[in-house]
Amino acid sequence: MNKSNRRNFIKSTALLSGGTIIVPTIIAACSRGKEGHIAPSDRITLAGVGLNSRGNCDLKDLIKQKDVQLVALCDLDKNHLTDSKKFYRDYYKTRDIEGYTDYRELLEKEAIDAVMIAVPDHWHAILYTAFAEKKIDIYGEKPLVGKIEEGKKVVKAVRNYEIIFQTGSQQRSMKHF
Repeated sequence: MNKSNRRNFIKSTALLSGGTIIVPTIIAACSRGKEGHIAPSDRITLAGVGLNSRGNCDLKDLIKQKDVQLVALCDLDKNHLTDSKKFYRDYYKTRDIEGYTDYRELLEKEAIDAVMIAVPDHWHAILYTAFAEKKIDIYGEKPLVGKIEEGKKVVKAVRNYEIIFQTGSQQRSMKHF
């Protein structure tokens, strides 16, 4: 019976690892940002919060940008969430899009660069402020907020955390209007 001792184990492991160092590694062009691809490190990771008609309309426009990668979805309505997850997973041909029914869980678990928020108006200030505090850039639907005090809190959070914030104004910024 051949018993391996520690010295032989270390020698053989060193030889094996040394051999793998000189073997060339093949990395796909898309992973390096070559041949018209965006490197993963240069992509904007995006989440969508609020997946009813307006939210999905906005997300479908945002994901057309080749440097944007949708990674997470959030909606209180499980039917909206399920339908949207299926659509975007099919679009990207991946299962790597997570779904949440609570925005706080999304904030806790996902590392994202930006978020699209299209929720009922009375939630705007709450979500805008929460995402700003995590230094996540925001695209939000109109109206910005319902009350002046809420607006001041959102402005303060955007300035304090130095994020990019844009609020959409449907039928105002589109070319044919």
